[in-house]
Amino acid sequence: MDVQQILLILVFFATVFTIIKEPKIKRIKIDYGIAPLLAILVLLLIGLLNFSMILEALQGINNLVPWQIILIFFTAAYVCISLDTTGFFEYLSFRVLKFSKNNGYKLFFYLILFTACLTIFTSNDVVTLTMTPLILYLSKHSKINPLPYLIAVFFASNTWSMILYIGSPTNIIVAQALNLSFFEYSKLMFIPTIVAGVITSLLVFFVFRKQIERKIRVIKKLDHTKYIRNKVAAVVSVVLFSLFFVSLLFSEYLNLEIWQVTTGFALFFLVVNLLFSFHHWKTKFQSHQYHHQKTKLMMLAHNWKFKVNEFFVSFHRMPWKILPLITSFFIIIHLFTIYGLTNYLAILLSKFTGIFSEIFFTGILSAITANIMIDQPMTMFFAQALNGNLNKGLALIVGANLGDNLTLFGALAGLMWIKMLKFNKIEMSYKKFLSYSILIIPVVIVITLFVLALQMKLLF
Repeated sequence: MDVQQILLILVFFATVFTIIKEPKIKRIKIDYGIAPLLAILVLLLIGLLNFSMILEALQGINNLVPWQIILIFFTAAYVCISLDTTGFFEYLSFRVLKFSKNNGYKLFFYLILFTACLTIFTSNDVVTLTMTPLILYLSKHSKINPLPYLIAVFFASNTWSMILYIGSPTNIIVAQALNLSFFEYSKLMFIPTIVAGVITSLLVFFVFRKQIERKIRVIKKLDHTKYIRNKVAAVVSVVLFSLFFVSLLFSEYLNLEIWQVTTGFALFFLVVNLLFSFHHWKTKFQSHQYHHQKTKLMMLAHNWKFKVNEFFVSFHRMPWKILPLITSFFIIIHLFTIYGLTNYLAILLSKFTGIFSEIFFTGILSAITANIMIDQPMTMFFAQALNGNLNKGLALIVGANLGDNLTLFGALAGLMWIKMLKFNKIEMSYKKFLSYSILIIPVVIVITLFVLALQMKLLF
């Protein structure tokens, strides 16, 4: 290993360490939105990176096209967040709570089922950020222990994200590397995801069975009707989202690429959001007179921007900080290829042949590595070394999506999730989370990889 390779590895792991620790420099937090950009700057300064390499990295090689992956992720996220902004998901969530009839066991499994459904049709990050506040709200007004429900929903959102192409950025990366269509991907990952989801739910229940109250005593009546903020917008958004999903499913037959479908529907949602936002602004503005006090006009502007404006709310909730992270890591992983580090991994993976060997080794290795270098850059790194091998690619999806459930720093979703818990004064340390996950996730990974290997053996 030469000096350039060592320097590149040091910069990479220093970046990962900074993302996890989030140090402060003069009150400026160096988080996952800043640390990757600093890494790119360092690489430019020490001469390991130049601007032509950056352009080459973003244009992509073979089937892996980074700019398309980035576009798919953010446009799909905008579609999901736009629907969520209407209050539709919260409304359905409270219907689920009402359906449980104050039974803690029913509520536990209903929430998992609902989370699974949301994750299948949206994405894991959106679901995690949607369901966590709901559970915290429920625990506040019913005095239940939120921990079993929070962990169950967190595991479920990451587990069920495997089933569809757009479920997570890792899925998109691998699907592109293998040149899989939306339908082909879903067909291959359907059974392994079902198995992983069911086993995870049962194991979480077994671990937390004594902490789940059989009878829930509701202190305050929960009002689910207030969460639909705009009924017309909700109906229009549901119709658009249904068309969006159908278009993704049949994109291959429509001669459309995935990025074209997601971008097109994101633009549709953008237009709808702008129209409803303008309508709200016009209605509010007409209800006030121009001679009113300046403060009242300022309050009007505040309400228009943050409370009833679909466009600004959706825009504000977009995971913009992930953009520099994904982009920077695409560049860094491209440098791994340029400087020969990817060859080491490719040689290692090539030593294992046969369906079961390929799947088990790739899946377990990627699951472990995801907790060393975070799931997204890990997936980018492994995807470069797949050489079009379908077995290894599918095993990588399992390792990336299930492996990041093992620790809270295996994925960005975990880092964002623990911040939400700390903000709401829910005690959750990395060690405490690991004490639960270590009893569940390794078992789920092994069984899921076995099912995947058996499936591929029967199919091919």
